[in-house]
Amino acid sequence: MGLDTSHDCWHGPYSSFHAFRQAIAKAAGIPVDDDGWDVPDEYDSDAYLYGRNGRETDALPGDVIWVLLAHSDCDGVIPPKHCEALADRLAALEMPDEHKEDLDNFIAGLRDAAENWQAVEFA
Repeated sequence: MGLDTSHDCWHGPYSSFHAFRQAIAKAAGIPVDDDGWDVPDEYDSDAYLYGRNGRETDALPGDVIWVLLAHSDCDGVIPPKHCEALADRLAALEMPDEHKEDLDNFIAGLRDAAENWQAVEFA
């Protein structure tokens, strides 16, 4: 059992997804310890992820990286309005070689979702 997402962003163990997101956080300059990273209060809410009113027209978050880092690792969605911006943000990161293929797959899935205006679903 593990995490499966739509658009082939991720298929694998939860522990590997946690390590992947730790690498993303480190590459983005976010402090990480053995337990992970602290999500700032302003990013730890559905209002941040889905907009104050949950409309597609709501503004994008200040740093879209938190859409992935504050997200549950087992359910929910990345809304279509965030997919392209998140893909661009992830593409700008310098990732360690051991996570580069995973990053490329995640970015490709986000871009596919954005192109089709679909959410990336976590299950």
